[in-house]
Amino acid sequence: MSDFRNELMVDEHSIEEKTGNSQTKSRSKKTAFLLLKIGITFFLFYFIATKIQLTEIRAEFNEINWTAFAVGLALTIPNILIQHYKWRYLVHILKKDISHSDIFGSLMCGFSIGLVTPGRLGELGKGLFLTSVRRSEITGMSIIDKAFSQLALSVFGLIGMLLMIEFQFQHGTEIKLLITVFGILLITVLAMTVFFPERVRDLIRSSKKLFHYAPFREKIFSLISASENFKKNHFVPSFIYALTFQLIIYVQFYWFINAFAPMPFGEGLIGASSVMFAKSLLPVALMDLGVREGASIYFLGKLGVSASAAFNASIMIFLSNVLLPGVVGLFYLVHFNFFKRHEPRV
Repeated sequence: MSDFRNELMVDEHSIEEKTGNSQTKSRSKKTAFLLLKIGITFFLFYFIATKIQLTEIRAEFNEINWTAFAVGLALTIPNILIQHYKWRYLVHILKKDISHSDIFGSLMCGFSIGLVTPGRLGELGKGLFLTSVRRSEITGMSIIDKAFSQLALSVFGLIGMLLMIEFQFQHGTEIKLLITVFGILLITVLAMTVFFPERVRDLIRSSKKLFHYAPFREKIFSLISASENFKKNHFVPSFIYALTFQLIIYVQFYWFINAFAPMPFGEGLIGASSVMFAKSLLPVALMDLGVREGASIYFLGKLGVSASAAFNASIMIFLSNVLLPGVVGLFYLVHFNFFKRHEPRV
């Protein structure tokens, strides 16, 4: 018996040692990835700085259209509110008695932790601030929330890209065909999700073993847990919220562009949707800084907007929709006192 206990203690010590080594490696990878993102961000801004003079940026701000600027800044409020309603709708699918203030607080906390992640993926952790529901289910709902935003962004972005290619670029039919096929595949996946949600859930569930050793397996399992509660009748409201959110972003972008350079409304929406779609495909920089600005200079430049005006409009989108909510969210992080509260539920 004593030999068995000794062997058991050795095994437990070995498991703890392996777990510790795994956690150390994980932290090292995250640190290396963060440093890489910072390096890419600095490189992108250095590259942009070679294209734009600081005096040009100052000149744009000296001649700013304050009415257009104020309208763009004011649209930050409905932008945050529609994200709150979209998130509240998904949370109430799991548990209806969660208060609006708690849901709004979790959203704001998500803005803060999303500041340091590419593509604002850190916002997927906003569900962890709602401790009255199972962690796996609420994280899954965060993933569904993010997926709807990405889906709406892709729909508008593909339309914008096709219009840009048709009227502003000299590409052949191959590029147009490639984007059209991609759009058809996206619509097909959308239709499958709407009309056959059970098939989609069964496909994810049957693939569970395939993702068992994947680094993102916890997110896959969370999505499976949430999909049990997300039904077909939940799709349309969620998608409408996501479409409205993206449309507000594009209108806001248009007003920020007009604060620095006059531009027709239709062209502004086409340019904004193309910029945001391109940015979403390249989540490689810290807070997407540099990628958003580079895409803005490129696509808006095709529509006759100066590089400095495109850069300033992009920076204002970042300040109003990413940095400002993230800073306000720091208050909620302290208010929630999350790391000293209850142990998170699994």
